Amino acid sequence: MKLDKLYGLNLFIFCFFMLLSPAHAAQLDVSVGVDELIYEPATNVTVTGYILSATTHMPILGASANIVIKKPDGSTLDTQSVGTNSRGLYTTSPVTVTTEGTYTVTATATSPGSLGYSQTTFDVEGKKEYTLTTNKYLYSPNETVTVTLIVQTLDSNDVPVSGTPGAIVPIKIIRKSDGTAVISASLQTDSSGTATTTYTIPINSTSYSDFSVIAGNGLAVALFRVPSFNAKVETIDANSANKMLYSSSDYLYLKVTASVDTDSGNTMPITSAEIKAYIINSAGTKLATLSQYTESPSGTYTSSNYSLSAFTNGEYTVKVDISKNNLTQSTKTKFNVK
Repeated sequence: MKLDKLYGLNLFIFCFFMLLSPAHAAQLDVSVGVDELIYEPATNVTVTGYILSATTHMPILGASANIVIKKPDGSTLDTQSVGTNSRGLYTTSPVTVTTEGTYTVTATATSPGSLGYSQTTFDVEGKKEYTLTTNKYLYSPNETVTVTLIVQTLDSNDVPVSGTPGAIVPIKIIRKSDGTAVISASLQTDSSGTATTTYTIPINSTSYSDFSVIAGNGLAVALFRVPSFNAKVETIDANSANKMLYSSSDYLYLKVTASVDTDSGNTMPITSAEIKAYIINSAGTKLATLSQYTESPSGTYTSSNYSLSAFTNGEYTVKVDISKNNLTQSTKTKFNVK
């Protein structure tokens, strides 16, 4: 009997202390934050947050928050104990941060019989200047774009004083035609504050577009373009003179030119392209295909002659497809037979 009573007493004491232990204390809903995500060295940081009941979500007046700020190396910069007002809000005194890096803030909240915990981070960085460049502005499919990022530290007058080594910056290359991010990567600068990445432009029709290169959330932007062919077709006579009105006794010739804009502002002929032309009547019926051409060094393609003897009076459309490296650009012109 005495053993039974002793066992019952011990069980009661054990359960009593278990109820008071932190693991069984009612939980508090704790938030912790700072007013900036990135601070400059020698600026002040103030920590604020709210303490609410996790069950009723009502603010708790007079709750205690123990706030600890840790430096990037893990050592403690500051510890403060603050209380909440009627809105459950607590606010610390300002703390000066000097060392660059990521700081950790923890808030441990207590109220009679209740506990709560929350954590956040912020960064301290000196003023920096971010520059993005590409090795040129205009590209063709299968060419490689080299993107260069330079990160420099600025002095108090916002003048660059040195490259920033070890800076990690996210980079995206966005194809503007459809908003696709063709590259998403993080670059880390070397000892001079420079980092590079490359992008080889695919050989497909979606590559013809303007592109934006973006560092971070707009820290720096660079632009480049992959222009499509400049394609043109003209109807001519045997002497290469422009002609749009023919009789059924005439021969039709086509002069096709294909070029692409260059970074210097000039155009470059597209050579060794495959040319196919189709003559289509007003009803949309394909009447003929012209696929034999003589190419000049300047990128001009002249078709062999085509007899119009089977053509009746009316307007006709010439549709030309110019293909190179599995990419095709089309153009049209019209002529009349009378």
